[in-house]
Amino acid sequence: MEKNNYRNIHIISIISIVGVMLVYILCDIFPNKKWVTLVISLANITLIGKFGGPYENKDELTRLTLGRANGITLIVVIAALFVISLIGQNSANKELFAGDVYVFTALAALLLRSILFLFFDRTPKAEEEE
Repeated sequence: MEKNNYRNIHIISIISIVGVMLVYILCDIFPNKKWVTLVISLANITLIGKFGGPYENKDELTRLTLGRANGITLIVVIAALFVISLIGQNSANKELFAGDVYVFTALAALLLRSILFLFFDRTPKAEEEE
C-alpha cells in the first residue's frame, strides 16, 4: 500500500496558517507590513509541494476522517459567524468588524479542520504497542 501524505500536508498547513494568523495580528500593530502575508502564503505552497509529497487519492479511512473534520468545522464556523455578526451589530466600533475579522475566521476554520483531521487520524496507544 502506498504512503498517504495527508498527515504531512495537514501538519504543514497548521504551521503555515498559524504563521499567517500571527502576521495578521502583527500587521494590525505594524500596518506598513501587509506584504508579509503574501510571502508566507508563497512559503506555504512551497512547503506543501516540497515536503508534502504527491497528493494521492484518498482511501476510505481518510475520506471518513476528513468528512468528520469538515462537519465539525462547518458547525463551528456557522456558530462563529453568527456570534461575530451579533457582536458587530451591537458594537459601537463598527470598524473593528472589517474584512480582517472574516479572513481571520476563515483561517481559524482551516486550522481547526487540519487539527481535527490529525486528531481523528491518530492511532491509539494500545494499537501502537502491538
